Amino acid sequence: MSLHALVLCTATCLGIAMPVSAQTTAAMPTPTHAMGTLAIQATQGTSGGPSAQGDAIEVHLFQDNQVAVRLDGNLDDNNMAMFTNVPLDQPLRPIVRIMHAGVTYQETGPLLSASKPNASMNVLIYETRLDQPQWDIVSRRVIVTQAEHELVIAELLIVENHADYTWLGGTLDDRDQRTSVTVSLPRNAHTVTLDAGFHGWCCTKYKDALLEVQMPLMPGRATFRYSYRLPVANGTAEVLVSGPVPTNTLSVFIPDTGLVMHPTDIVPAGMQVGDAGPMRVFQRESQPAFSRSGVVVAGLISEMPLMTPAHDQNLTSRILGSVALAVGIGVVLYVLFARKPKMKRT
Repeated sequence: MSLHALVLCTATCLGIAMPVSAQTTAAMPTPTHAMGTLAIQATQGTSGGPSAQGDAIEVHLFQDNQVAVRLDGNLDDNNMAMFTNVPLDQPLRPIVRIMHAGVTYQETGPLLSASKPNASMNVLIYETRLDQPQWDIVSRRVIVTQAEHELVIAELLIVENHADYTWLGGTLDDRDQRTSVTVSLPRNAHTVTLDAGFHGWCCTKYKDALLEVQMPLMPGRATFRYSYRLPVANGTAEVLVSGPVPTNTLSVFIPDTGLVMHPTDIVPAGMQVGDAGPMRVFQRESQPAFSRSGVVVAGLISEMPLMTPAHDQNLTSRILGSVALAVGIGVVLYVLFARKPKMKRT
C-alpha cells in the first residue's frame, strides 16, 4: 500500500478531516445551462407577392408533446427572425407559425438539443385571393366496416391546389364563412367525425350529405381524414360518393364476408388483407365531377322492429274469468276440508 493510501485510510478510521486537493476540486462536475439559436426565414411563394416584413411570428417549443417555451416576434426587413438564448436543458422541437395576409402558415423544425443547439428554418407564405384556382381530388379512399344494423365508413381525402396563391373560398354563407373544399358523402350518412386536417366544426359544415371545409386552401396538397355511419335499409346500403371536381383515383374497400356487392361506375381491383381481414377492393381512375361512384352492398341485416303483443278485445274478460274460477275453486276446497266436523270417541 502506498504512503498516500495508508495516510488516507488511517485518517478515515480516526475521523480526521483531510484537505481536498486542487486536482479533486477540478474533477467535480459543475452545472451548465445550454442555450440555442433558431433562425427563421419567410419565403414568398406567390409570384410578384409583397414582402412579409413586419409579419407576426410565433415559435412554440415542444417537449413531450407539450409546449415548454413560447417565443414571439416579427419578421425584419429581410423577412427573417432570429431567436437566441433558447434554453435547452431538455431537447425541444420547434413549431413555427407566421401570420401573413390573414392566414397562418405553420412548419415543424428540427430537434434542438445541447449537442445540436443551432438550427434554421424556411417557411413558405402566399398571397390570398378570392379567384377559385384549379384544384382536384388526388386520391379518395373509402374504407367500409360492418356494425350492428349499419356501416361505419372511414375516408382519406387528398386534394391539391395547383395555383401559387391561397384561395379563401367561395361566397359568404349564412355564417359569414367561405367554403373551399367540398365532397358529397353517401345519402343518409350521419354522425360525421372529423379526424385530421380540420380545425373543427367551427370551420366545417355538414348538411344534405355535403361535407364543406371552410378554411383557406393553400397551394400544394392537403389531407383530410373523417368517418361517418350509414344506415341499412331493407338489407341494402349505397356506398356512393362524388365531388365537385375530378377525382384522380377513387378506391373502395369492403370486407369480404359473403355480402353481395354491385359496383356502380367502378371496377373490381382484387383483394387486400388487413387488420380487419380480407377486403374486396374496387377502383376508378379519373372520376368526373359530380359523378356518383361506388358500391351498392346487399345482404346486410336491417334493424328489426320491436315485437308488440297481438290485440285481443276479450283479453281482459278472459283474465277476470280465470281469476273468478280460481277463487271459486278455493272456496269449495275450504268448505270441504277446513270445516269438516271431528269424529267423537265412543
